[in-house]
Amino acid sequence: MTRSTPGRTCGRLGRAAGTLALLVVGPGACAGEKKGESSRAPIVVGNVAPRFAALSLAGDSLVVGDAGNGVTLLNVWATWCTSCREEFAELERLRVTHSSQGLRVVGVSVDQGTDLKVRKFVEAQQTNFSVAHDAESRITSMYGVGGLPTSYLLDASGKVLWRAVGDFRLDSAGLANAIRAALP
Repeated sequence: MTRSTPGRTCGRLGRAAGTLALLVVGPGACAGEKKGESSRAPIVVGNVAPRFAALSLAGDSLVVGDAGNGVTLLNVWATWCTSCREEFAELERLRVTHSSQGLRVVGVSVDQGTDLKVRKFVEAQQTNFSVAHDAESRITSMYGVGGLPTSYLLDASGKVLWRAVGDFRLDSAGLANAIRAALP
């Protein structure tokens, strides 16, 4: 089941007159353009997530959508997205609350250009979860991401248990229930 938070999604990717455009939606939505377009249908609850691999900002290998990675909350975001930035503290709270039970939190920034803005933002947030920078927005195509932020809860086999387009809160019933069901 896909969940969307009304008025809290930074933007949607789309085509206008044959060119890629970011369509801004809702009050408090983010402005900017996205490189790359979702080339496949969105990955939804029940699908097995595609394998995505990148280097984290710390230089470690970061892989999602692979069996054996444990329960993973994947967040696709960008520094220019207001809702994404506001949601970062929630991601860290999830990590702190559930990492001892085996939850892994992973962020993938789709900011264009170098990773300097991403690094500065992550350092200022003092988060302790893995973050990768995907300047080519490969993950948006692979996962069919149409708006930011988009989050997925994956079980240990890579199956999508929960998905949200737009920001979420730690106490979101759908997320809380999916985490409880996924963790031992």
